[in-house]
Amino acid sequence: MTEFHSCKLADLTAAHIGNTVKIQVQITGELTQKAIPESVSAYCKNCNYERELYSVKTPEIAVTLINKDIKWLEFICPECNKKIFGKISAGKFIDFHILLVRDKLDLNARFTTARFQSKRVFIVGEKLPKAKFVELSGVVIVEPKTKDLTILVDKIVPLETEIEQFAITENDRQNWPLYFNNEAKTWTQIAPHIVGDKRILSKKSIILQLHSPPIPK
Repeated sequence: MTEFHSCKLADLTAAHIGNTVKIQVQITGELTQKAIPESVSAYCKNCNYERELYSVKTPEIAVTLINKDIKWLEFICPECNKKIFGKISAGKFIDFHILLVRDKLDLNARFTTARFQSKRVFIVGEKLPKAKFVELSGVVIVEPKTKDLTILVDKIVPLETEIEQFAITENDRQNWPLYFNNEAKTWTQIAPHIVGDKRILSKKSIILQLHSPPIPK
């Protein structure tokens, strides 16, 4: 099976179905605080096959659970290739999110309206980062109801830097004179997780934004 790695959301075709992709997108909307059963208990009377199939690792099961409220699931036995029924194990649930995303703007790419259209993707078992621009990794699937191509995401990584996500609170402004009114190298006290002589500029950039944030218009 051909693997597709980095590509554009607007470029997905039927050839991508069942393959893994990595796509950089902008989040335009989200539906959160949802959950689906974590697993399906499968038993085949033809070959005595029995196993727990998990939503995160089995795309066809996850997309069915997302689109239907069912207690039994019909699918093909991995051992004998015959149809079997799996019982939904609803004892434990996992987080599930629907994101509306579109391709991250690329000034060098050819303009098409499809690149600016938001599409639904499914996030199963992953915590959403506090970022508008993210990289999604997952399997391309077909939504049963709409027949639209989408992605069942099993990994989501923020693309924004800490500076872009940083917000100054009123408490920060009030405390600034208490700690930074001397001639000490105050930048050394900022972002202790940033270490090394080659990353001094990163620390100084953060303290500059703290001290001189953009003035709202």
